[in-house]
Amino acid sequence: MTPYAELSTPPISLVQPVHHGTMSLPSPRPGVTETRDGLLKVVTAPHPLLLRLEGEADLSTRDLLAATLRTMTAPGTSDLHVDLRRLAFIDVGCLALLHRAEQALIRQGRRLRVYGAPPVARKAMRLLGWEMPAEEGATP
Repeated sequence: MTPYAELSTPPISLVQPVHHGTMSLPSPRPGVTETRDGLLKVVTAPHPLLLRLEGEADLSTRDLLAATLRTMTAPGTSDLHVDLRRLAFIDVGCLALLHRAEQALIRQGRRLRVYGAPPVARKAMRLLGWEMPAEEGATP
């Protein structure tokens, strides 16, 4: 398993704590992709399977998120780590996409792990009856 510290994006790390809210960025590595659609930037990495959302996820960016989640929930063995720390806004439709992705992963014996969900997203999830999927804290 590739250590989280080797990701070219701010990593989700259960081992390396973030000190004083800062983190040094490792050098780029193969397999990391960045896609932007309007107000949403999607960063993915294959090992560990990581999806980071930055900006705003709403109706105008839903197709990008849906396509990304379809790819990342294809049959495999890895849990999907979703980093929402840089997400300014997410609408109910995009939350529903994440919930459906979690259900697809559960059927495969995998998990969706969410990191740093904004309070408004956590509240919307609870209102929809969706408990936080294996949330790993606001500062992974």
